[in-house]
Amino acid sequence: MLRALPKALRRRFVPIPQFVDRVYPNLSKEKGDLLEQLSLQIKRETLIDIPLNEWNAEKLDSHLTLNLEVVDERGKVLGVGKNLAQLQTQFSDLVEESFAKFGTKQHEQEGLTTWPEQGIPERQEIKQAGIKVTAFPALVSQGDHVSLKMFDDQNTAVETHRKGVITLLKLTLSKEMRYLQKNLPHLKESMLIFSPLGQKEALLDDLLNAVLDKVFLDGRTLPRTKADFESCVVSHKSQLVSVANDMAEQLYRVLSSYQAVAKRMKGSIPLPWTRIYGDIKVQLEHLIYPGFIGNTPLFWLGQLPRYFKGIEVRLERFQNHLNKENQYVSELEGLWQTYIRQKKAHDEKALYDPELIKYRWMLEEYRISLFAQSVGTLEPISDKRLNKQWQEVKKLV
Repeated sequence: MLRALPKALRRRFVPIPQFVDRVYPNLSKEKGDLLEQLSLQIKRETLIDIPLNEWNAEKLDSHLTLNLEVVDERGKVLGVGKNLAQLQTQFSDLVEESFAKFGTKQHEQEGLTTWPEQGIPERQEIKQAGIKVTAFPALVSQGDHVSLKMFDDQNTAVETHRKGVITLLKLTLSKEMRYLQKNLPHLKESMLIFSPLGQKEALLDDLLNAVLDKVFLDGRTLPRTKADFESCVVSHKSQLVSVANDMAEQLYRVLSSYQAVAKRMKGSIPLPWTRIYGDIKVQLEHLIYPGFIGNTPLFWLGQLPRYFKGIEVRLERFQNHLNKENQYVSELEGLWQTYIRQKKAHDEKALYDPELIKYRWMLEEYRISLFAQSVGTLEPISDKRLNKQWQEVKKLV
């Protein structure tokens, strides 16, 4: 690792073998992350501060990196490699099958309409036949009830648990839910705008779920015990009506912005505009659709009017530079199809990857940077930044 440092830093530790002899005795797996320890020991020895991002394991010679083995329950080696992500992708189906057979069912429950008496830890170790695995328990929404299931992926378990808790909140606060259904501002207008896309009841249910998420869970640790859940309800219940009114107003603004853009897209257009309009149509279809409120993280939900404004700016200007627009459309089509293939694979396995979610909304920011610079992006965005984020995505295809 020292030899892989930039030369300006590396030369401060020569001769490296002797320097390693001095710091190595102070390193221990019990003390946590190796690179953090190494940076700390170097600072103690030399007063030189080495940022963690300067350590680059990719520059190490292959013989200096670990070989990782995938073994089955009988100890048979199924695969060997140095890239953990590749191994996880290669054997993901086998892991799911093995996990399902590992005795997790005895820890699961069905048909729950109230919080289970026992706690739901973030992780749980399960032993069978001398083998130990880590499972991630979560409440799973089943519409009018929840179940308790075990997952082999932590991010998926956390997101599933969030939705399960929302279902229990809705059951616990059924009286308040009935009140909101009758009294939310602009609800009829929002339903009317949404009616060509989906059922109004689905839109209302989607909105109420988002309200519960915002009031009780957003920015907070998810409840894991009955006491935590009850405390959460009592502590934040007073905010329910005011937040619900605000979010209903926000929904109306979002749908009104969508409607304004959709109206501009109607009617016949010149043939050279066809591809640009087709690109915008695909964008709209993936911003507003049945279930979009629940599928859009709360933060990004608030950005939707800005994206519609970006489309309006694009519609006003694209005629002046059709060639460049078509080049951008080709680029975006490739990026979007790559994303869609990965998302489909994730959805098929019910996998939740926050890095893929981030990439999806970075694509919207990239659109703003290409077509509506005057609207402004949240942060600098470029094709290089997109590619860097894509490297963080869990690849299944």
